[in-house]
Amino acid sequence: MDVRLLYLLLFQIAIAYGITWGLRRWARRFNIMDVPNARSSHKQVTPRGGGTAIVLTVILSVLGFALFTENSLSSQMIVYLVGSVLIAIVGFLDDLLSLPAKQRFAAQGLVALGTVVLLGYPTQFSLPLLGTLDVGIIGAIITVIWIVGLINAYNFMDGIDGIAAGNAVIVGLGWLMLFGLTFTPDAHVIVLALGIVGGCLGFLGHNWSPARIFMGDVGSTFLGYTFAVLPLLMPSNPDSPVSPAAALVAAALLLWPFLFDTVLTFTRRLLRGENVFAAHRQHLYQRLVIAGLPHQLVTSAYMVLALLGIVFAKAYLGGNTIVLLAPLLVGVGLIGVTYLIAKRQQRTPSL
Repeated sequence: MDVRLLYLLLFQIAIAYGITWGLRRWARRFNIMDVPNARSSHKQVTPRGGGTAIVLTVILSVLGFALFTENSLSSQMIVYLVGSVLIAIVGFLDDLLSLPAKQRFAAQGLVALGTVVLLGYPTQFSLPLLGTLDVGIIGAIITVIWIVGLINAYNFMDGIDGIAAGNAVIVGLGWLMLFGLTFTPDAHVIVLALGIVGGCLGFLGHNWSPARIFMGDVGSTFLGYTFAVLPLLMPSNPDSPVSPAAALVAAALLLWPFLFDTVLTFTRRLLRGENVFAAHRQHLYQRLVIAGLPHQLVTSAYMVLALLGIVFAKAYLGGNTIVLLAPLLVGVGLIGVTYLIAKRQQRTPSL
């Protein structure tokens, strides 16, 4: 890594840590607190909205890079900045006012639709056994669903100390390793990924268990949108070593633990006829915590699973489409481990 990028990373960590410290004081002063209930995974009243520090760190990193270098902001990056800020604002309002789900989804859908119209969308996908599929305009629908779905998946997975920020650090490093150091995309994409790593590391200084502040929707939805849109920021010219469609699939592989847990839980609750948008504690990571595992251990386990995602994504970008089945196999193993731990906890008499 260029030593200048290392200095930038250290600066980002310091900025995010300092902003989060200020947000903790601000949230307590204005009573912006997360009060635990029967479905919570924590027991203490805790400030929320700390993800604002991540948002500011990433945005300021991108703007600062453009201001102090000769790399002017591209139209694609401007679209991202506007869209991400709008998503963060909706998330912040939700932290303050608890917006109705319909309003949140409507706002997210409009931003996703505008993003796809302005940035474009993949029209071909390479899948195992099926080869290359031409999807045409359906690619736009897939991409809108991808953006809105990932925004909410990341929000759903932000339920225990450090898990959302910790996984964002790994995914951001994955983008740097696979694209920044290997396929050399636009410099702003590198700075954006680095901003995520630095912002989340600084925030984790306050959010690692026991958390002194929570990320809130402002941070989790911002990260979900960012990871969803990053593939669309990749160069789409014929000479580019990675197509937007391949980048999108690689992005999904980097995020596979969150996507697997969300899709599994959503499907199971849907089949049971439950309200899939109501708060609950049925995610695999939540079941592990309920079974008695500490937040630090569960969060660390999901970060290790995210590291496997880097391996999967690298193999896929190298032309191995069969690796797309790997997350399913590892995911089945995760289900089995969760089941065994939960059963063991049920057999253990309470003291």
